[in-house]
Amino acid sequence: HSNCILFSAHNSLVQLADGALNLTETPMPALLGRHNLENALAAAHVAAILGCTVQQLRDALATFNGAPHRMELVGEWEGVRYINNSMCTNADALEKSLQATPKPCIVIAGGVDKNDSIQQIAESIAQHARFALLIGRDGQAIGDALTELGYTSWEYAETLENAIGQAKARARAGETVILAPGCASFDQFRNFAHRGEEFKRIVAEVKG
Repeated sequence: HSNCILFSAHNSLVQLADGALNLTETPMPALLGRHNLENALAAAHVAAILGCTVQQLRDALATFNGAPHRMELVGEWEGVRYINNSMCTNADALEKSLQATPKPCIVIAGGVDKNDSIQQIAESIAQHARFALLIGRDGQAIGDALTELGYTSWEYAETLENAIGQAKARARAGETVILAPGCASFDQFRNFAHRGEEFKRIVAEVKG
């Protein structure tokens, strides 16, 4: 049988064995953002080739928990969502992450800058975040770049633990706290996965 995908700003249709499914209107709680919609479309195309039905794909997307450290919902406490996106290690990934993050948001960013992108990181934070808590070797430099942009809603927290504690104190119900470093992790962590696991561990400790 034939299958096709229609992808536009408003429609993401995939033709399945028993009909069409518009992914734009399909609940995908673990897949935030346009880049994840594109990923879901690719998976849906494979599902169509394998003969999946509309209901099978809808159920799979609704219950998919996502991949660790990639827009991973750690939990929600007192109305505040905590998202671990430690895989975000460069400025382009930071921009996509913050575009996808439910607003208002507090971002924890910083580490070791890659590709001299501090200015780009600062511009993304200034555009999307209500407040920024900055960590790591280049966190202060990101803060200085934010100040140059006229954005003063930031603080250099230095460590991830300090940043999470401050985020908990600042966040209000309905807001999101996201770890989206935009930088490499090796100044304070073994790798991005270690950074993400530490984020989840510390959030679990301070949530009470």
